[in-house]
Amino acid sequence: MSLYPAYLEELRGQLYIELPYGFTSYILYPDGVCMLCDTYIRPEERGKGLSQALFKMVEVLAKAAGCDKLIATTSLDIKDPSTSAAILLKYGFKIKESSKVMLLFSKEI
Repeated sequence: MSLYPAYLEELRGQLYIELPYGFTSYILYPDGVCMLCDTYIRPEERGKGLSQALFKMVEVLAKAAGCDKLIATTSLDIKDPSTSAAILLKYGFKIKESSKVMLLFSKEI
């Protein structure tokens, strides 16, 4: 594991779940919102529902911390924004806002 997750936790309060196949990062806000920040799955492991498994882990931790909502964004200038959006929608997120550069998703938990 690199020091980068520790750096982001100190800098932004981002927490991480890192497993051999990938990771996800998130922030727990005091207003009951948990923001998914980044998720990465190794290319050879994609298509197996592993993003969903990481999201579920974050959801459990967020509920335990008193959160009642998950939010996430997808930048529209990344390599494949439609895949990112589809993964979030499959997990039950709804599009709350959109702009020329990003989509904002939300899910009650």
